[in-house]
Order: sequence, then structure tokens, then C-alpha cells
Amino acid sequence: MHWIMAAVVGFFAIIILVGLYLSKSVKGRSENYIVADRKLILGVTAATLTAQSIDADITLGLTNFTFQYGFWSGAAMILGLGGALILIGLFFAEPLNKMKLLTLPDFYRKTYGRHMEAMVSMLMALSASIFIGGCLVALGFIFQSFLGIPYWPAIILVSAGILTYTMAGGLVSISKTDIIQLVFVLLGAAALMFIVLDYGLLSNITQGIENPSKMLDSNTGPAVNIAILLALGLGNIVAIDFMERVFATDKPETSKKACYIAGIGTILIGIPFILVGVSSNSLFTELDIPVNPDAEPVLLTFLSNVQPQILTYLILLGLIAAAVSTADGLILAASSITSHNLLGYKPGSLNKRGDRLLYMSRLCMIPVLAFSIVCAITLPFPGTLIILSFDILLSGAAIPFILGVHWKKANKPAAIASFVAGVLTRLLLFVLTPTFYGIENNILFIEGFLTPAFDGVPTILSPLIGLVVFVAVASITQENNIKTG
Repeated sequence: MHWIMAAVVGFFAIIILVGLYLSKSVKGRSENYIVADRKLILGVTAATLTAQSIDADITLGLTNFTFQYGFWSGAAMILGLGGALILIGLFFAEPLNKMKLLTLPDFYRKTYGRHMEAMVSMLMALSASIFIGGCLVALGFIFQSFLGIPYWPAIILVSAGILTYTMAGGLVSISKTDIIQLVFVLLGAAALMFIVLDYGLLSNITQGIENPSKMLDSNTGPAVNIAILLALGLGNIVAIDFMERVFATDKPETSKKACYIAGIGTILIGIPFILVGVSSNSLFTELDIPVNPDAEPVLLTFLSNVQPQILTYLILLGLIAAAVSTADGLILAASSITSHNLLGYKPGSLNKRGDRLLYMSRLCMIPVLAFSIVCAITLPFPGTLIILSFDILLSGAAIPFILGVHWKKANKPAAIASFVAGVLTRLLLFVLTPTFYGIENNILFIEGFLTPAFDGVPTILSPLIGLVVFVAVASITQENNIKTG
């Protein structure tokens, strides 16, 4: 244990020191802090997008979901994540980069007005905080299983480390430390693939892959896999951390190409984690290893029982790097939205502390991270929080965004009506459904209306209702309303 402890401490020391050193490039300007002065080149952008996409919560979730529900549950997750980046590159990266936005809610203000900006900002800040909680869940389990540090103290400890360099350097520090973290992620994925091949785990997966109809045959309900694909594929299009990097590139073409590279890279990195989930069931049975996904993620149980240990340590460092590289970007994006779009601080506004937006963005990181810690302690289920976070975005923010970019008839009444209809539908169905993504709904549930078989349907239904409402209202109000921007 002392070797992995030394490696983890060394990893965090390097990241924190590099992040603090790079923070001097902020130069007291909020635009440097939030979008790195719009100077990210292709290699850096592709690396930081890939590092942002692959986090430990999704990798642990990939293995858990695949182990419990089959190959296509894991495939839905990774295809959704990678597919979202490719879709952003195809349809959104160039036009949004040209708009010179600071945060994604700025688009909603320019297109639909202040009220829409405020509503979307609250939804996005909530979604990002939940996602950060998912990253902390993964880190908590890793520290508990391999370092002997209890779950919630581990979460507090890691949060403090991430906050140190993120608060100091913003995207300037994050984009460069992401490159270091991505190296660890790639080495960890390669080590895991070596173990998969060495243990002969590939031989057990052909049946699941050869039957795509099982995409609709999840043990949690036939709609769950489709819901996962939609939440991570379309809900992720309005991911504030992805868009933060799209806005920060040196030119529109850079953001487009970087999204393609990151999307393909995300899918490739996810493959070995799916293979472990599909194949480890037979391995656990063969070696008589007890496994309980509810108590410990399947991947961590697997890593506790494989040799050589050096590969296990490499994979663990990769998982930690994946979680940290995602959490830092989300903390920055959520705090920037809170200070800029909700509280109204603008770039270049100065007081005795200097740039007011820079100061408030740093200050807002504390409540954002505090709420994320509560989420991680309340819902310690790998993979679930990330899906839920994008499920929330899909319900209210995705349709107004997509149509706002690509439909000339999009207008303010349609956007607001669509947002309200989608979010209220999702909230109502959440309250009435006893499970979400196979997890028992202990948060807010009213018995007697729906069964677990309905799980997944709310995710699909909410944006569809939002789409119908948007088109109908836009058509009715077309003569009296045009886009604000």
C-alpha cells in the first residue's frame, strides 16, 4: 500500500505545483481565467477535451453497468459520450467559437434574452455540481479500497487538492495539467487492456456484441439503454465544460477538429473498461471471488485480485487522473456560470480587489464544490450521477440550444415554454418513478403511480415534449417575436 500511497501523493503534488505555477498566466484577467485568452491550439484542445470526457465515474460506471446489465449498457454510455463530442464538432463548434462567448448561457442570452439565460444557468450549475459529485464518488471508492482512507474523508481531502490549483489558475492551469492527467489515463487504459488480453477475457464477449437487439433488453427496463444513449449523447451537447474549451481555441477550425479527435479517443479509451465488465463475471466465478457492485465498484474488485500489482497501480493512477481532470473543469465552468450569468459580473469590471468576475468566479467554487460533496455522500453509485446530470440538461436546455443554432424560427417564447415543459415533465416523472437507471429512488418518490419498468422513459419523453412545445409555440408566435440576438 505504501507504494500506491506514495504514487498518489506524488501525482497530486505534481498537478498542484504545475497548476499553481501556470496560474501566473491569468494576469488578473477573468477572460484569461475562464477561456485561457482564447489561445488553445489543436493538440492542447484535443487533449483537454478527451481528459474532460473520460472521468473515473464513467469508467467505474462502464464496468458496473456492463457487469450488471450487459455489453450494450456500457456501449450506450461510451458511444453517447464520444458521440456527443463528434456531434459538437459537426454542428456546433465552429458557429459557437465565432460568437466569442465566455460561457454557454451567454448563447441563450444573446439568442433568447435574460430570463432564458438565468433559467438555463441554474440548470447547468446544478447539472455540473451533480457531475462533480460523480467524480468524487469514484475518488472516494478508490481511496477507500486501495489507500485505506474512509470514503467521505477521502472526498474532502481530494476536493481540497483539486480546489487549490483550479481556484488559482482556472482554464490556464486546467488545460495544461489535463495533458499530464491524460498521459496517466492513457497508460492506465493500456495497462487494463494488457490485463484483459493476458487473462483471455476477450473470449467471453462475442455473444453480447453480436446481438444488438439486447440494446433494448436491459434488466432495469427496456428503455434504460436508449435513455443512457440520449442523455450522454444529446444532453452532453450542452455540457458547459466541453463548450468552455470550444470557446477557448485560437480559431473555429481548431475547436471542430479537436472535438472529432476527442470523441474518437473517448470511445477507444472506454473499450477495455467495457471488456472487463462483460468478462469479469466468469473470472470472478472461476476464481471464487465475491463481488458486490453496490458495496464496491466491479472494476476495483477486479483490480484487487489481478497481478502484477504494478499494472494495478498504473490503472488506479489513470482513474484518479481521469476523475481530477474532469472535476476541475466542471468546478471552473459551474462557478463561472454562477458568477457571470446568475450574479451578473462582467469581464473587465474592476474594484479594489481587481477583476470582479475573476474574484467572484474563484469565490463561487466553494459552494459549488460543497454541494457536489453532498451529492457524492448521498448517492455513492458509480456512473449514475453523470447520467443524471446530463439527463437534467437534456430535459430543458438541449432543445432550445439545438434549434437556436440551426432553426431561424426559434424565438424567446418557444425557448422558455420548451424549457419549462421539459423540466417540469422530467421532475414530475422522476417523482413518480421508483427507480432511475436501476437505482432505487430514495430522493423523492410518490408511490402508486409507475413501476420500475417505466425507468428510462422519462429521459426520452421530456425532451420530446420540449421539442413539440418549442415548435408549436415558435410557429404560433412567429409574427410578434424574433431571436433576441
